[in-house]
Amino acid sequence: MWSKCFPSIRLIDPKGRLPECPEVASYSCAYTIPGQESRLHVSIEPDGRVTPVGMEAVIKLVLTARGKPLAANLAAAIDWFDLGHDWVKVLFNGLVSDEMHQHWGYKK
Repeated sequence: MWSKCFPSIRLIDPKGRLPECPEVASYSCAYTIPGQESRLHVSIEPDGRVTPVGMEAVIKLVLTARGKPLAANLAAAIDWFDLGHDWVKVLFNGLVSDEMHQHWGYKK
């Protein structure tokens, strides 16, 4: 399921000693937003959803932009939120496969 959703994240053993894919996996990392004292945080983890037939396995993707505006005024705050939003979209588009974008009807 990982490789189908997030092809840029590899969860395989390069020496080929382990099974092809782990049964359960979590992933987290942080990127620096260029020119800012801000970061983009990525968290991918297993989750579950209760359905009428039982539990359904799902993957939860959390993308968060954290930081502060370059100045202490409303215009700078709005600019920072716009920048954070733009970077979250870049991150989403870079992590999630085109196949999943099509499945969800998401347009880049």
